[in-house]
Amino acid sequence: MPKSADSGTRAARVAELPRQARTCVPISEVEDRDTASVAGTIRSITRSAHGANPTFDCVVADDTGEVRVRFLGVREISGLLPGRPVAVHGKFCLLGGEMVTLCPAYTLLRGRPSTALR
Repeated sequence: MPKSADSGTRAARVAELPRQARTCVPISEVEDRDTASVAGTIRSITRSAHGANPTFDCVVADDTGEVRVRFLGVREISGLLPGRPVAVHGKFCLLGGEMVTLCPAYTLLRGRPSTALR
């Protein structure tokens, strides 16, 4: 990948992120069955209905795409709210045309990760 004029600036911004978020790739680069780290903003959350098996879903998006992050066995996770920047690390699968990861590791971030990773 050719170096751009601002690659030093990008490197400085990435160094400010938590260690887990420094190796993030753009969401559009994640392929089926990849183990990867991505960073983005939580666009929406969905909780399973009471009486159903508990699940908590987040749609995380960056400037290149979005992924569904699903946590099994819970209906709520403190800090995971729409608009919150987050880094996610896990194994991604293509399910019904949508990229999904189940029960990944995550790190809550400050600022806008999509800007920090440019």
